[in-house]
Amino acid sequence: MSQRQHWIVAGAFLLVTVGSISLMVKKGIESGKASAKVEQDEIDRKALLAEQEAKRIARNKLRRDMQNAIALARQGQFAQASAMLQILAENNPNKSSLWLNLGLAQVGEQKDAAAKVSFQKVVKLDAEDYDAIAELANIEKRGGKLGAALALLNKIPAYGGRMKHRLKHDPLWQDVLDNDGVKALRKKHGLDAVGDTSERLKDARKKNPDAVIIKP
Repeated sequence: MSQRQHWIVAGAFLLVTVGSISLMVKKGIESGKASAKVEQDEIDRKALLAEQEAKRIARNKLRRDMQNAIALARQGQFAQASAMLQILAENNPNKSSLWLNLGLAQVGEQKDAAAKVSFQKVVKLDAEDYDAIAELANIEKRGGKLGAALALLNKIPAYGGRMKHRLKHDPLWQDVLDNDGVKALRKKHGLDAVGDTSERLKDARKKNPDAVIIKP
């Protein structure tokens, strides 16, 4: 083999060697990237699980705190309940049940102006929260504005907002039973009417399962 042939062979061998090394390096890089992706996916998975667990714990704590506040209100400790619910509602402004129960506690404190604001926030979050609308109507009635109260109550569909119970048992409405608007409402909600409405009443369920009405 001549010197020229020797260099050609050596050069070819070098090219093959360099090519093999480059391929190994490329595979090593790709393998490293795949391994890094697996590790990152596992990190992301654990982070998601931790986030979900934290949210679950927070939801459970919020529910316990709200139930504790409601328990205070049912014992007649409206000021303490209101203070607790105020903090909870401000920290969770999009949870309508907190504002609803805060409003009810404020009614218990005889603070209708504050309660009105709370109930209005409920309706802004959920236009079909008929308990809040009924409570706003009660505030108008207590303020001597029967017309405004009836206008609000007329927004509530038949058997919504516990209207049958309100119209039948709430003393607030017993002095206006002869009013044509009240008579129409009583008929609409199954009072002073012929027929058994029990099945319809069973179907009249409040939309928000988290809302816990403080007073009957």
